[in-house]
This record gives sequence, structure tokens and C-alpha cells, in this order.
Amino acid sequence: MLRFASREAVTRGLDFQLGIWTHAHEWIDSPDARYTIDGLTPDRHAAYCRDALQAVLEACPDIGGLTIRTHGESGIPERSWDFWRTVLDGVAGCGRRVGLDLHPKGLDAETLEIALATGMPITLSPSTPRAHGAALPPDGDPRARPPADRSGPRDDGKAAYMNVCEGTRPFTRYSYGDFLREDRPYDVVFRIWPGTQRVLLWGDPAMASGFGRLASIAGTQGLEWADPLSLRGREGTALPGPRNGYADLTLSPADDWEKYAYTYRLFGHLAYDPDAQPETWRRHLRTAYGPVAAPAEAALASASRILPLVTTAHHPSASNNYYWPEIYTDIGIVGEDGSVETHYYDTPTPKRFGTVGPLDPEVFAGAEESVREALEGPPSGRYSPLDVAGWLERLSDEAVGHLGRVEAEARNLRSRDPAPDRGRRDPGRPRPVLRGEDARSGPVRALHEDARSGGAAGRADGASDGSVGVDDRGGSRVRRLRGRPHLRPAGVAPGNVVRPSPGDRRGPRRDDRTGSLGRVRCRDDRSRDRSSGAQTHTRIAGRRHLASAAAAVRSRRGITIALDLPDAAGEEIAGVSLRYRHLDQSELYEHVEMERDEGRYVATIDGRYSDAPYALQYLFVVRDPDGGAWLYPGLAADLSNQPYYLIRQEPEPTPAST
Repeated sequence: MLRFASREAVTRGLDFQLGIWTHAHEWIDSPDARYTIDGLTPDRHAAYCRDALQAVLEACPDIGGLTIRTHGESGIPERSWDFWRTVLDGVAGCGRRVGLDLHPKGLDAETLEIALATGMPITLSPSTPRAHGAALPPDGDPRARPPADRSGPRDDGKAAYMNVCEGTRPFTRYSYGDFLREDRPYDVVFRIWPGTQRVLLWGDPAMASGFGRLASIAGTQGLEWADPLSLRGREGTALPGPRNGYADLTLSPADDWEKYAYTYRLFGHLAYDPDAQPETWRRHLRTAYGPVAAPAEAALASASRILPLVTTAHHPSASNNYYWPEIYTDIGIVGEDGSVETHYYDTPTPKRFGTVGPLDPEVFAGAEESVREALEGPPSGRYSPLDVAGWLERLSDEAVGHLGRVEAEARNLRSRDPAPDRGRRDPGRPRPVLRGEDARSGPVRALHEDARSGGAAGRADGASDGSVGVDDRGGSRVRRLRGRPHLRPAGVAPGNVVRPSPGDRRGPRRDDRTGSLGRVRCRDDRSRDRSSGAQTHTRIAGRRHLASAAAAVRSRRGITIALDLPDAAGEEIAGVSLRYRHLDQSELYEHVEMERDEGRYVATIDGRYSDAPYALQYLFVVRDPDGGAWLYPGLAADLSNQPYYLIRQEPEPTPAST
């Protein structure tokens, strides 16, 4: 079977990569394990895996690569260096070039060196954003998220297997960790798991482009995207019937994947080329939706931003095995001692709604810390529950408004193709039950507690979306992965301080992404600007990650960053802070107050910090005289841009290019 599949893939111009999920032969807490191996002992285990792997590669010469989990979920304790040295000898011994794709969760320097020593091409494939599809790539301090701040050790017998990703290097658990060195001898390809949306329709060109741009950050080589039905039947056999979740079988296409044809088109075009022309996907929309193709595209785009925003702003668990926003499992708002029952094992204690943090704590803040900041200061400028509430309401209203136009033509269109009716009636359709009050409930509760006012908020209830979906959408024997999805994420509350309303005159509006704060530039006569949408990403030309006299001079001088202000905004700004960090998630952000220099604010990053083998990312916190603050560049209206600027180091020139 492997020989046939790999040969047919290569015949069609595709690479065939074999994924090996586990190397275990002893099973922990797995009473229903189906495929066990008798006769292996610890002293023979590594050699058996080596010889078996080499035999497979020799028997199937068209297998071009291996995806291997080297962390504890592979069934092998992390830091088992002798085991991996032995096993990977089987790859080196097959007599041909085979790529090695390592999931870097729990990866340490020693294991990476063992892989590099095989002489094979090495790729690291970090999961980002965590195990979910979110509105933006997460770049906050990962140690502020579980499992690093879990209140106590796990007692499930697996802790010994995860002594790197849940011990010495928790920042490797999700996203890129410290692996984006400019001088890295390996490739990096991001992997997006379908943790957020795995049943509902999805289709947003702006967000697909955002993921495409993420796929090349700091020279990364692309992304892998798990399709919506990848987790169907996880942790148990799937239930009978179609996988697409429709109770009305007239909405089901002949093949399950056809429901997501538009999703595939967007990711296929825009992950490869984020600037692909809209005509490449609008031809499909015109065929399926006819005269209402434009409002159908707009409706689905607005609806598709809702759940990724929820995931980004409200993240009770990093595991997509526990957190599934389509079928949201509620968390109590009250619960003083942390005794409220919740299945989110990695929510900080006390386990209640207000302590849930965001996916990116540099851009968003949790409900309770948001209120503390509003009451005690200083303002950080991060997005608050009120911001998120406004976004959710706007997206819902936009989607429903565009769908109104589709509704008027739905009967005629349905006679030609059921796709428009799926788009109109799919459970992904946002309804008015998606209210901003849900997002506001967390801070209100926190204010009650701070004022010692007594009173107890109830639980934030979910609500049915009135859709045409089946009652049990999960298809698994595990209860948390079962049920009927709805688009009312109960009690969603991330965020931070209250910001001026659109009518207030408190300085430049942070929703103006057309350059009201001017250009961000690097003050260096060798610099050049690189634009991405409405943002200007600066890049230092000529800086080298390898030691040289020229680099040492520039390193001592550091990097000077200036934020230009329009004349009308200067008097309405009280100060600007620069926050920066290497593109290394093991680090905390640095902070420096910028100095006013006529029509701009200026700060210098010390050369001892900038002379490192990592790109540098930064953002600004702008403050007004009334105590308000906001981020710059911040998030654009489509929630799909990277809210940071990036300065990369130029590689050392090769002799041919000097």
C-alpha cells in the first residue's frame, strides 16, 4: 500500500512524506489500544525501530521524507538521545536522500544535532497558532500561557515523558519557540491544525493571505494546513453518516470535501501567493452563487473572522483536544476558590472565566487583568473585552446584512446548485445571538469583585443557532468532542482598558491604518523600507549575523527607530513606548520610553542586544494626555495583519555575490 501510494504521488509530481505518529511499544492509560507489539523489550526497542524504518524506506523508494514526533507524545520520553541516535541511523542507512520533518514541540539542541548529523535535509514544523486557527500569529510571551504556569504537576503518569515541552523548554510546545535563528541549518514550515473550525464553512481571503504572509516570516518556507475534516472521529470511531454535519441530506455534496471547495481554493492560492488576484477564486463564486456572488463572498468573509477572533482573544486551553470554539464548553464566571469544574485542564487557577488568557498576551489581555489595569494603570494599550465585543457585533451584523441579499435569491439559486443554500443555512451563519454583551460580562464581574459589591453573576449561557445541523457533530466517543455547534461563544471575554469612542477627540485614531501616524523607519543610511499592505516593515541592510569588523561597529551603535507623527497629532500624544524582542519566544519583551524629537519619537536599541542571530520585532504603545493608550500598528479592520514590525539581519554574503 505504501509503495503504491508513494509511487502514484511521485508520478503526479507530488512529494510523498510518511508520518510516524508514535514509536511506543508500551501504552500508558490506553486500555483500548488497537495495535500493540509483543516481544519488545527496552534494550531491543531502538534497534527494532531503526531496522523497521530502514526496511520501509528501502522497500518504498518513492517515500521522499519522514515526519517524526520527537516529543513525549511519540511514546518516547523527551531527552532520549540514545534512542533517536539509533533510530535515525536507519534513515542514514537507507542509501538515499530522505527529508526529516521534526515537530519541534519538546525539541532540544541535542536531539536536533542528532538529526542534523544524519546529513539529511531537516525541516522543523511548529504548530501555529498553537493547535488552532486564530486571527493572527501569536507572538506574545508563551510562558504566560499554560503549561508553564500550571498550578501543580500532572498526575496522569505522562509527566516523565514531557520533561522538555512541559519542563525546561515550555516555549517549544506551540509555535516557533527559539528556532527562527537567521543562521539556522534547517528549514521551518508552519503547521496549522484545525482546532478552531472543523465543521463549519470557512472562507476569508484576507485571513488566508495573512497566513500566507506568516508562512515566509523570517525566511520560513511555507505552511501545512490540516483540512477541516482532519479530526473527524478523533479518539474513537466516527459516527455513521456523512462527515459534513447536515441533517438535511439535500445539502450534502456527493463527497464530503466538496463542502469546503472554496476553503481549499483560498488556502491553495493565497498561502502560495498572498497577493494572488481575486479573480482566481471569484470565478468559482460566480459559478456557485451567480448574481449574488459578491454578497456571498462578503458574508462568508465576515462570518469566517468570528471564531478565529474568539480563539485569539479567549483561549482557555492550548489543546485543540479540549478547546473547540464551534462547540464551546462554558466556564463559570464565579468561583472564588478555583473549585468550579471545567474540563480545560490548563486554564490558570482559579479556573473561572476571568482568569482565562488570550492567545497573544502582548496584543490582548485577560478579563480580570484588563479591569486591574483600568483601575490601577498604567494602560498597556492592548485590546479589551469592549474591543472584542465591538468586533464580534460588527462582524455578525456585516455577515447577516450581506446574507440578506443572498436570502432574496436563494430559492432561484438552489435550483441550480445546493452550494448557495449551504452557505445560507450552514451552522457557520452568524445570528443575532452573537452579542457583544457576552464579551462584556467578564470585566463586569471583575469590577464587582474589585468593588466588593457582593452579588454573583450567573453563568454565561450558550444558545442554539437555529441551524440545520445534526445534533451530534463530533463523531467521537469522547464527550468533549461531541455535541451541536453554535456560534455564541458563551461569555467570551479577553482584553484590556476602555478606549475612546469613535466620537472622542483623543489623538490619532488607531483604526486608521492608512498612515495617520506616519512611517515607521529605521534611521540608517543603508536601510530600505519594505511595505506589506498599509504597514511599513523596516529591514536593516548590511547587518550580518556572523562576526565581522563592520558588524561590530554597527552592533555598538545599535538600531535607532523613529516614529514620525503628522503635525495635527503631535499635540495630542503624551508619549510613546517601544516594545521589542528577538524573534525568540523564550524571551520576554523589552521596554523603552521613546524621546520626543520635534515631529517624531526616537529610541535606540542597544547594540549588545541587536547583535544576535535573530530578527527583531517591535511595536509601539501610544499614549494620550487623558490616560488612554493604544497599540501601533495594531490590528487592521480585517484582523488579518501581523501587529508587529520586523527587522531582519542580512545573511553573510557569499563570494559569488560580493
